[in-house]
Amino acid sequence: MAESIADKFHASMIGVSASAIDPPFVAEGVIIDQTTEEDIKRMRADLAAKSEWLRKVRAGAR
Repeated sequence: MAESIADKFHASMIGVSASAIDPPFVAEGVIIDQTTEEDIKRMRADLAAKSEWLRKVRAGAR
């Protein structure tokens, strides 16, 4: 549907996605607020998967 609307207005559809960083939390009186490399790798993999999904959806709609 979004692709049809974009075509109607001679526009292009793009995907926008984001990934939330976990908020700080307290464990035994210590504030934990560090985002690890593993967290960043997971977020990048999630965003890449979303990008691939959008490409497949758009390709199937044509």
